[in-house]
Amino acid sequence: MNLHIYSASASLDFGHGKEYVENVVNKLSILNQQENRFDNIYLYTSKLSSKIDLDDNITLQERSSSISLDKQIYKNKYKKMWRFMYGIDRIRYYSDLYNLILKNIRDGDKIYLVEYEYFSLFLNNRLLRKNPIITLHTMDFSKNLYSFTESLYKKISGYLNKKTFKYSKRIIVHGEYIRNSLVEEHRELEGKVRVANYGIYQYSDFINKEKAINLLKEKYNFNISSNKINLLIFGVIRTNKGILRFIREFKKIENVKDFNLLIVGKSYDLNEELIYDEINNYENIYWINTYIPDSDIEIFNKLADYLVLPYLENMNSQSGPLKLAMGYELPVLSTKYGEIGNFTLNYKVGEVFDTTNYLDFQFALDQLVQKNRNEYVENIKKVKKQMSWDEMAYTIWDAIVN
Repeated sequence: MNLHIYSASASLDFGHGKEYVENVVNKLSILNQQENRFDNIYLYTSKLSSKIDLDDNITLQERSSSISLDKQIYKNKYKKMWRFMYGIDRIRYYSDLYNLILKNIRDGDKIYLVEYEYFSLFLNNRLLRKNPIITLHTMDFSKNLYSFTESLYKKISGYLNKKTFKYSKRIIVHGEYIRNSLVEEHRELEGKVRVANYGIYQYSDFINKEKAINLLKEKYNFNISSNKINLLIFGVIRTNKGILRFIREFKKIENVKDFNLLIVGKSYDLNEELIYDEINNYENIYWINTYIPDSDIEIFNKLADYLVLPYLENMNSQSGPLKLAMGYELPVLSTKYGEIGNFTLNYKVGEVFDTTNYLDFQFALDQLVQKNRNEYVENIKKVKKQMSWDEMAYTIWDAIVN
């Protein structure tokens, strides 16, 4: 019996692909060596990112594709039609790799989809009838706030997933909010759903804030004041992360001069000029417009006093930057919506606000800075112990083999 693991994101140099492969897929291989459940483990992706170290006991199955998943390429080429063309090619991209799995699979083999594309999986009856274990990253199947095309896609996707859920052996989600939202809508799935909390790195021996600020100046030529409160927005910049709206609200706050706002990450689907137009002439708003190497992530998480997650109302998946912040014991100011808001409130690791309400943002920010920051840090330390990558991998392993 073999295990077939699919991850389109493993071909990308950004996003969650690296974390999933190195901390989950590789760990599944180690667990298999201990328990000897599968003869072989295969990982399917277009072309494995050079940034990812794959366990030697996993067999890589690549199918090169001329299709890119970079939205910016489609925006430049197709203008107003870019979402439609991107969607069509994305379906083709996933379908090619699904078919490669079907070419290799044998009776009794198991399939684990790290992520999946809704249309292509719905259309692939042969793969669905193999009863894959799937990962559902979001329950966002409602109206999109900035695109009619994407709203239509989400509505249809929600309908198509009914079939996908029916045939799936297990549905893995990364938080209680997503689980509860799924079960509330589909009561019959309660026995299928497994919560594998997104992993937190067990970092220790941190550099201090002063050292981090000095390294920022040395490596990135940004000189920020050390006597201000530093707010950090970190990670790939997407429209649904609400960054433009947050910048506009941040500039309105009464005590704005008491803060630095540091935005760190490359734009993925947001026009860069829109960001620059908002931050020009503001000496306390900085944008480091590049992908950050792993070796420098600590700099930004330790110079910051708080991580900001101003995601829009319909963005309800878990957040990689949030879990990174937990690893560095960095409190958060987050949207009140979705899995992120639920996590922040339940574990008391920061404050939440309504991203549609400026006054709510001002109030939450005031609450954050008035409270003893160490209280948040102590709560984060408790969460770190509960949600390691090993725990996440073991939960997924149990969902696969049992």
